[in-house]
Amino acid sequence: MLGVKKTDGNLMFLYAVYLSSLFLSNMTNGQQVYFFGMMLPAASMTYPVSLLTLCVICELWRREEAYKLVFLALSIKFMGIVMLGTSQLFINLPRYGIRNELWWILGVSLWRASDMMILGRDLRFWTAALVSFTFAQAGCVRVFHVIYDRHVRKTGSPWGRRWARYLGAAMAGEMAETLIFLGLTFAPEWERFWEGVKWHACVRGILTLAGLPVFYLATWRRRKRDEHIA
Repeated sequence: MLGVKKTDGNLMFLYAVYLSSLFLSNMTNGQQVYFFGMMLPAASMTYPVSLLTLCVICELWRREEAYKLVFLALSIKFMGIVMLGTSQLFINLPRYGIRNELWWILGVSLWRASDMMILGRDLRFWTAALVSFTFAQAGCVRVFHVIYDRHVRKTGSPWGRRWARYLGAAMAGEMAETLIFLGLTFAPEWERFWEGVKWHACVRGILTLAGLPVFYLATWRRRKRDEHIA
């Protein structure tokens, strides 16, 4: 039967899909792919999956579960850096322990750990990845429910216009991630910034539209069976 049932097992599966897409985005951020002659980070192909999954959770489990998932992903990023930094500390301690203080060695270890997770030794890339992720994911949840609540107030029913809240939320998240990340990394080079925004918007817009049928299939419901879900 079409549609994802609201069970704990399915919610955990969606959690896994969401976190896996973010993991792949981090791991492939340093790799380049060609899309209609334009070279883009491979993460541009996997990042939209996270927003699609987040929209499915918003539709079926509402904002509380979606915000918890965003907070979980953000916590994993921090904990991953700390854990990798601790492992790097034992590697760097014999190398730098004789000549430097412990706090300096810890700083080197955390820096190398962040480089392993986010792929960028420049502090701008590290900051841009963290800030853009937070605003994009939380903004996606916020926009989704603004459109949803407005539709309910207008019609008195949650049924219909799923396409509007999915496209509005997913594109808001994509544009927030693109503008913030490219703005922080290419701020002095405005020509490259606008060129990157143009191509990222085109590619991510196409991928977001391609995810619309998947969103409809995942959130399909019979009106008589579930009057609460559109």
